[in-house]
Amino acid sequence: MRLRFQRLTGGAIALFLVLIPALGSTATMPAAAPEPRAWQSGNNAYSSPQFGYVVEWNDDWAARERAETSDESGLDVMILSNNDGQIRVAGQSDDVSASEFLDEAIELLTGNSEVVGIVAEDRDGDVPSIEMTADRDRFMVEAHTIDDVVVVVSLRAREADYDAALGAAQGGVTLNGSPVFSGELAGPTEDAPADDSADDPIVDDEDDPSDEPDAAGIDGDSYTSPDHDFGVSWDEGAWTATASTGSNEFNELQLSGETGGLNIISGNFYDGDPEVCLEGESAYFGTEDPNIRDWEPAVDADGEPIASSGDNLAYGVFTLTYIGDGDGEVEVELVDYIECRALITGETTLAILASTTPDLYEEHIDAVLEVTNNIEMPNGSDPVEEADPALPDFDAPGATPEVEATEEPNGETGLDGNTFVSESFGFTVEVPVDWTVEDVTIDGGDEFLVVSNGLSVVTIHATDAFGGDPEACIAFARNLLDDDPAYADLRLDATSSGDPFQGADDRGAYALFTYTGDDGERWAHYIRCQHIEEGESVLILSQDVPYEDYASERQARRQIQRAIEFP
Repeated sequence: MRLRFQRLTGGAIALFLVLIPALGSTATMPAAAPEPRAWQSGNNAYSSPQFGYVVEWNDDWAARERAETSDESGLDVMILSNNDGQIRVAGQSDDVSASEFLDEAIELLTGNSEVVGIVAEDRDGDVPSIEMTADRDRFMVEAHTIDDVVVVVSLRAREADYDAALGAAQGGVTLNGSPVFSGELAGPTEDAPADDSADDPIVDDEDDPSDEPDAAGIDGDSYTSPDHDFGVSWDEGAWTATASTGSNEFNELQLSGETGGLNIISGNFYDGDPEVCLEGESAYFGTEDPNIRDWEPAVDADGEPIASSGDNLAYGVFTLTYIGDGDGEVEVELVDYIECRALITGETTLAILASTTPDLYEEHIDAVLEVTNNIEMPNGSDPVEEADPALPDFDAPGATPEVEATEEPNGETGLDGNTFVSESFGFTVEVPVDWTVEDVTIDGGDEFLVVSNGLSVVTIHATDAFGGDPEACIAFARNLLDDDPAYADLRLDATSSGDPFQGADDRGAYALFTYTGDDGERWAHYIRCQHIEEGESVLILSQDVPYEDYASERQARRQIQRAIEFP
């Protein structure tokens, strides 16, 4: 879920709904490389519809067109994200000073945080700024006055990811050509759109406005998309509705009920391709949202993923853990239903996002389908069959990946189906459904498990040949590759600020290397070390992935890291 930011409630349960995340007002998508994907704004650039300032970013960051909102005489907002953090850029007229707008942004970002701390603050410079913490998050917020516009740029990341997110922002995002969070005031806006409001005719409408749909398209218990002409109706006693429109003809209807939330979104995204839409939404939620863990396809009673696709409709059901901030860190188990339709093939798409908890899912999906299966599609759209997803089997371990493994535990490999049990070191790995076991080897005192998701190859290597600290283990793991010709030009990578790409946290140490692959392209080789038994054994996890895909595949690697359980 990527933008979000209204949280729907069901009864007494406060749901941290994935489909309406926590930092803005709409959603964004995974980084796309080398060519722009359907969810990216064109050419990695955004121009404020009202004020004309320009935000540009490199492929370390990603945005969705439907993450952009523009309220007439109010704010223009856009959001970027990557695996480590989210950037929000909001602009408005300078009727409010830079310092005042900065305070408004701080209040919005910190919300109901219990503990807020100021790390650094500068109110007197050309670019007023503040660095602060709120619960488990860290923020950098700055305000630029550009001509007669104030633009606030904010970065939000978990404490452990903050340095990486800040470096990526400083090295990869600009406002009117100036790097963000550099202390440098953004340059002037060229060719800003003229304000034609003074020339707008004055309309004296004597009709009763209560008899007409509001500007967002809601009329009682029904909704008509202002830009895309489809219609939706619902039981007014069961759902509470709000709606909004944004730039790029982005329309959104938000329904909240006793069992969960439902968003119906339309716009010029995904080129009217339902399968690309479903893949894009799932890719974002599964790899890019820092508040989501364990994103998995839900399976039916036969262990098969619940999904379907046709010419004009595609849907899937997914389970996840949503991480929110409350009294400490709050984890909520959720189930998401995602459906995509072609409004106009090759042009516009309808996306349906529904979220609830597992115990309420059956009731919730019935209520959702009662609404969505009766959507009146616009004239000229192709017919759409009713969706009828199977109910998830929440006790099932997940769809079994296609691996060459014996049905019974193998004393030589420790592999049983999609479960690996270390014979010598006692840890287990439940291989996620999207991964395939490529190799399992026991060689003396070392054990190797190699898995792949089709893009990344992750190797888990347990050994008692090294018992030192994790930082020294990185050099040990690096030296193991000296005789492998595939890594002949392996070298330590650098961060966007020019520092060596290596470090340590409370769980271990890590480093990122690069090398030239067999295809002649640049590849990334990530190494992470941690103790199995301090002073006696270590676990070395490595990832090989095309360098341009490293950022988008970090969350996939973390999926494997979380699948490892130590005794």
